[in-house]
Amino acid sequence: MIDFFKKPDELVARFKAKNPETHFDYDEIKHDAHKRVFTIAKMMNLDLLKDMQNSLTKAFHNGVTFDEWKKDIIPHLKKSGWWGEIEVDDPKSGKPKKVFVGARRLKRIFDTNLRTSYAGAKKQSLDESSLEYYRYTAVLDSRTRPTHRAMHGIILPKDHPFWKNNFPPNGWGCRCSVRGYSKKQLERKGLKPFSGTLPNVSHDDFGYDMSALDSAFKQKAKKVLNLIQNKDLETAIKEFDKKRDLYIWQKGLDNAIYELLIKKNLKSPIDSFQLGVLSNFLINKIAKILKINTKTKHIMGDKKGILHIRPERKGIYNQDLRIDEIRKIVKILSDENTPVSIDIDKKNIIFWFDDEKDAKKINKIVVDLNHNLKKFGVTNYMVTIGKALKADELGKSSYIKIR
Repeated sequence: MIDFFKKPDELVARFKAKNPETHFDYDEIKHDAHKRVFTIAKMMNLDLLKDMQNSLTKAFHNGVTFDEWKKDIIPHLKKSGWWGEIEVDDPKSGKPKKVFVGARRLKRIFDTNLRTSYAGAKKQSLDESSLEYYRYTAVLDSRTRPTHRAMHGIILPKDHPFWKNNFPPNGWGCRCSVRGYSKKQLERKGLKPFSGTLPNVSHDDFGYDMSALDSAFKQKAKKVLNLIQNKDLETAIKEFDKKRDLYIWQKGLDNAIYELLIKKNLKSPIDSFQLGVLSNFLINKIAKILKINTKTKHIMGDKKGILHIRPERKGIYNQDLRIDEIRKIVKILSDENTPVSIDIDKKNIIFWFDDEKDAKKINKIVVDLNHNLKKFGVTNYMVTIGKALKADELGKSSYIKIR
């Protein structure tokens, strides 16, 4: 299926390095952003989106066909409620919209992600080669767009501006491709570069340079490439996902701390951001002890929560944490190897961690389970964090210790 690389490692690395983001409409992210972001329109469940990205990554790595991939992913989509006629809330209007998810939609998802990832990796490889010319090739059948058919056979120098925004695929379902040639190869075949005026043939959703990547993304893709070449794919995906998630969550928290607590920019347009996840161990304990079925494993924070714990407010009650302690929230909530005590109190789960500068004090993070967070939906929400005397807090009869 993939004939340009002996192994599609470069393609897989670029695809897996994309950040999964939920978007109601595909065109909410434009052009160059699609090189760094993986999204599926109307798929608003981030966990399911990550599962789709991982499933496609494995399919591209192993060279499986669409039909093989479809058989594996459909049962998971049905179990997750993303199959057949579904309703998805439009975040702009707040109203539900009916969407049909079937084999045809899956085919578009599979083909588009494969072709754009392959094209980006192929163009980068061609650009770095010694070949001097590219030739546009269209599939000449009844399904081919007239504008793409008209481009068939046209040869241009590799540095011609046309290729920046018109390197195929140039639209939904586009099957066009490009082949590289040296100057000597063209002379031997009697082929000549085109010298006339060229139209812009790409659909607006595809009109961007697929190979140009910023240095940060290249580094991410390089890390993925090293992982998949040195470990089995399943292990590589899990390791990369964990590192990427922790990095993104920490960046979100650091930004909120800087804007709201350090700069004191109370008008900063910060909304909700993820701080961590509940482990399977905690989810099972919550179900067993509190009889609560957690709707999601995500732990979220928001502007209101960060402003609630600002030193000026918490300091009145001697409960304020230092900035360096607040920065530890992501690590405390998400690193199972961190020495943290955890209690349950009614509908809350409480994470305790020591004050490293005062042995008599302890810090706590309170997470409200199945909290209805405005503009986000039902999640687990960091209600507050605070500081207390160990003697006053630990061992309270209302707490049920789980770790």
